[in-house]
Amino acid sequence: AMIIQQKLSSDPSLQIRFKPFAMVQETQDCINTIKSNISTSTDNITIACASKEWAQKFGNKSCLHRFIDDTDKESLFESHGVFDQTDEECYGLGLRRCRGYVCKNKEEILTA
Repeated sequence: AMIIQQKLSSDPSLQIRFKPFAMVQETQDCINTIKSNISTSTDNITIACASKEWAQKFGNKSCLHRFIDDTDKESLFESHGVFDQTDEECYGLGLRRCRGYVCKNKEEILTA
């Protein structure tokens, strides 16, 4: 908060943007603490982040990879046709399928 206060004091037009991965309570509490310790206006301090729901759906490797315990179920990106049809050429969106699996424990890592 002290560094932000110094920056804003020297340039009141400065825009500060926090970019946490997702807005969870701990992140909000931290930002609120920072804002409460700044004596100048905090109107130019903004937050840009994914919603908690978005982060839960897309914010992990299951977007890219199938779960090792259910390899027949497509990953989120596969099910939405994000990946190209072949590994040799990049068509469409230009994304190649990522090899790997999502594992939830040590035994699944050894299986993968």
